Amino acid sequence: MASSDPDSSGTIHVSVLLEECIQWLMPQAGGRFVDGTLGGGGHTRALADRVGPTGFVLAIDRDAKAVRAAREWLPQPPCAIYQASFRDLPEVFAELELAPVDGVLLDLGL
Repeated sequence: MASSDPDSSGTIHVSVLLEECIQWLMPQAGGRFVDGTLGGGGHTRALADRVGPTGFVLAIDRDAKAVRAAREWLPQPPCAIYQASFRDLPEVFAELELAPVDGVLLDLGL
């Protein structure tokens, strides 16, 4: 089942392949994950719900609008939201002193 969450414009974002991604990543309480393509935040939210307050989810996106919207409704903690490209993950990891993680999700839209 796809997750749908309102974005800042009031439109609904539907996360595709959400259950499949969660099934493959297998997030558990206390886990540490990266969503390298935040977008509408549905996958990030699903990861955050499963890792809980003892876990950590780093969500990044190049789109400032997506980052602003996500900061309004995603739980912090366990979410840390950054405006960056997934290609900048090494720098973001270094800044956060984050390593290792249990899984990384990239929605490349292929």
